[in-house]
Amino acid sequence: MKETNVGFKEWAAICEALADGSQSLILRKGGIIEDRGEFHPDHSCFLLIPTYWHQLESGIKPEKFDYLNRANDNKPIEDEFVIRHVAEVHRSLRIESRESLARLEPFHIWSPEIIDERFRRWEKEVVHAMIVRVHEVSRPLKVAVLPEHRGCKSWIKLDSPISVDDARPVLSNAEFSDCAESIVRAAAD
Repeated sequence: MKETNVGFKEWAAICEALADGSQSLILRKGGIIEDRGEFHPDHSCFLLIPTYWHQLESGIKPEKFDYLNRANDNKPIEDEFVIRHVAEVHRSLRIESRESLARLEPFHIWSPEIIDERFRRWEKEVVHAMIVRVHEVSRPLKVAVLPEHRGCKSWIKLDSPISVDDARPVLSNAEFSDCAESIVRAAAD
């Protein structure tokens, strides 16, 4: 990793779970205005952009509300993003069965209801799963929210690349390897 200008918008509570290593999985259906009509895991390295726009309390498992509270405690002013982490995609999977999706439940903090809604949305039963290795940047970066950053889309481009060369992994190599292998086994049909 050297630098990137690609950002990935995700609920702030999910970013908190990714940040402490308790989650290494991102599940995505896609936003209403995604390119080509659905989510595509087009980038192998991206900045995590915590958002609050569509985050729902009912979308998080009740026993994981501490992530919601932490996210709310870290909420920036309205017109800026605060970037604390960068993610590298270890593996991308297309989940096309409810059984596989159910087996991924121990690996994330989303509520079963929100996962089911995402899986069924737009009459296409599929969700994309990215196994990501998260790294903490050396100091938080504040980025102004521009009009093109708004809306229901996963990927955004920042005006200029941000150096992530000094970012440190939140999990050790062994911890991440074990987690990634467990997710792959759980997702297998």
